[in-house]
Amino acid sequence: MKVISIINLILFSIFPVVTFVCYILKEYEIFVISWSAGLLIKSAVIIFIFWLLLALIIRSRDRAALITCAAILLAYSINHFYIFVKGFSLFGLVIGKYRYVAGVFFIILLLSVIYILKRSVLDNINKLFRVIGTALVITPVVFTSFHFLNFEKVKLDGGSKEVQKTFVTGKNLPDIYCIIVDACARSDVLKQSYSFDNSQFLNYLRSSGFYIAEQSRTNYSWTIPTISAMLNLNYLSSMNADRRSAALKLARMSKVTSMLNLLGYKIIQYSDCDLRLVFDNIDIYAGPDWYGNPIEIRFLTSVTPVEAILAGLGIGFSADAPKRHLVYALESMGRKEFTYRPQFVFAHLLGLHGPFLLTGKNNPANFKNDYVSELVQTNEYLKRVIDSLMSDKLNPPIIVIISDHGPHNVVDELYFSNDTSDEFLFERMSNFSAFYLPNGGNSLLYNTITPVNIFRIIFNFYFGANYELLPDRCYYSTYKERYLFRDVTDITNR
Repeated sequence: MKVISIINLILFSIFPVVTFVCYILKEYEIFVISWSAGLLIKSAVIIFIFWLLLALIIRSRDRAALITCAAILLAYSINHFYIFVKGFSLFGLVIGKYRYVAGVFFIILLLSVIYILKRSVLDNINKLFRVIGTALVITPVVFTSFHFLNFEKVKLDGGSKEVQKTFVTGKNLPDIYCIIVDACARSDVLKQSYSFDNSQFLNYLRSSGFYIAEQSRTNYSWTIPTISAMLNLNYLSSMNADRRSAALKLARMSKVTSMLNLLGYKIIQYSDCDLRLVFDNIDIYAGPDWYGNPIEIRFLTSVTPVEAILAGLGIGFSADAPKRHLVYALESMGRKEFTYRPQFVFAHLLGLHGPFLLTGKNNPANFKNDYVSELVQTNEYLKRVIDSLMSDKLNPPIIVIISDHGPHNVVDELYFSNDTSDEFLFERMSNFSAFYLPNGGNSLLYNTITPVNIFRIIFNFYFGANYELLPDRCYYSTYKERYLFRDVTDITNR
C-alpha cells in the first residue's frame, strides 16, 4: 500500500475529529479531551473496518482507501448541500427534498467508485484527495482561530471579598433551587394572547406559600444574557459583556455559584441536552446515565446523514434526547435525588421553548393550543416537584421558578426584525416569576421584579449582604443581533 494512500486515510480519519473540536469550541466554547479522544477512536475504528472490508472485496488497498475517502467527503457534505437547496422548486416541482439530495449524492458516490476502479494509474487522484484532506483539516482550525481572536475580555468577579466581609455563614443555610422554565408566559399574557386561564396553577403556588410577581419582566429577550445577568447580579453592559463569548463566560463562572461555593454549597446542575450553559464550578452535572454525549450526537446529526438514515429505518436517534433530559430533571427533583446540605440546584427546562417536548404536539399552525397543552403538562410536573421539595418543614428550601423570557409565536419579528410591535415586545419580555423565600423572605419581593435583582434580595435576606437593588430595565434584541440591545422598558412596563 502506497504511503500517500495511508496519509489520505489518516487525514480523512482525523478530519471529523478536528471539525468536532472546532464545533464545540465555537458553539459552546468548551473543550473536553475525553470527548475528542473518544470520537477519534470511534472514527479511526469505523473507517479502518470500512476500508478493510472494502479492500477484501475489491482486492486493492489503495483503491479501497480512495473510495473510503470519497465516502467520508460525501457523507460530511450532504447536509450542508441540503441546507443550501432545501425547499427549492423548479417549474412548480419541489426538488429541494432530502431524499432527492441523498439520491444525487449516492449517484456521485457510485460514479466515483466506478471511476476509481477503472483507472489504471491513481497518482493524480491520490494527490487530489491529499489536497482535499489537508484543506478539510486546516480550514475549521483557521476559522475557529479567527473566532477566538475576536473574543471579548471580561473580568470575572467571584465575590470572595463580599463573602468574607459581610456574608453570614452557618450550619443551617437553606438549600436553593433555581428552576428556569424556558419561554414560560406570564398569566396576563396567557389570558390575552392564548385565551388560557392559568389561575389553577397560580392558586396552587399561592396556597403553598409562593409569591407571584404578576408584572415581572425579563432583562433580556434571550436565555444566555438573562441567566448571565441574574447569576452575576448585574447588567451585561456593566460587566463589559455585550457579546456572546463574554456572556457565556459570566454564566459559566458566575458570581452566584462562586459565592455559594465559598459558603460550602454543593452546586448541582441538571443537563438540558445543551452544554452552552454548563457551569465551570459544578459538583454534579446530572443527566440520564444511559444517554451518550449530547454534543457529539448533535454534531453527528447536523453534519452527516446518520439521523436521516436511522429515521428511514424507524429508529429514533436524537429527537427524543431533550425530552428524556427534561423528564429526568423533573423526576429527579421530584424524588429529591440529591440531598447534600446545603446545595444549590439549577435546572433549565426546555419543554416550552419549542419543539414542545412533553406532549410532542408541534403543529406551527396550531402553535398557541400546542403551547397551552405543553404548559399544562409542565405545571403538573412542577406541582410534584414543589410538593416534594417543601415536604421538609424544618429546613424549607429557597425556590425560584422563573422564565428567562416569554414565548415566541411570531418568528419573523423575533428573528429578523427590529421594527417590532408593542404587543410582541410585551409578550416576549413579560416573564413568569414565582418565589418561595421561607421565614419572611417573600416580604422583600415586589410585583415588577426582574432577574437581575433576584439574588440581590436572596443574598441580602439570608446571608446578610448589603446589595442595593438595581433599576429594573428590559433590553430587546433580535436573533441575528442578539447582543445589540435596545431599551424597551417603557413599552413593557404596563
